[in-house]
Amino acid sequence: MYSQMLCGLLMREQVLKLGAVFASGLLRAIHFLQLNWQQLAKDIASGILNPRVSDPSIRECISKILKPNHELAEIIIKECEKQNWEGIITRIWPNTKYLDVIVTGIYDK
Repeated sequence: MYSQMLCGLLMREQVLKLGAVFASGLLRAIHFLQLNWQQLAKDIASGILNPRVSDPSIRECISKILKPNHELAEIIIKECEKQNWEGIITRIWPNTKYLDVIVTGIYDK
């Protein structure tokens, strides 16, 4: 999930939708961002991928797009350090048009 989130942040302007098979998966991704935004911003600022991403093929692919970007890191820090995470999706991914998830449950009249 770390590498997917990092790529989503690096390409934040191109993200038009966020999705997961179920809504719980999207919530897990946002929670992951809450827990890891500082390290993600550090990777973006430095252009150096965190060593916890150990798969060589993933590291190779990400190295092609990960370059030092202090401006983007500052945007992420500014938005994620706020106490209120309401609207975080459109603040981080400003061109997002919709969320693509399945929500199921019991309808009880």
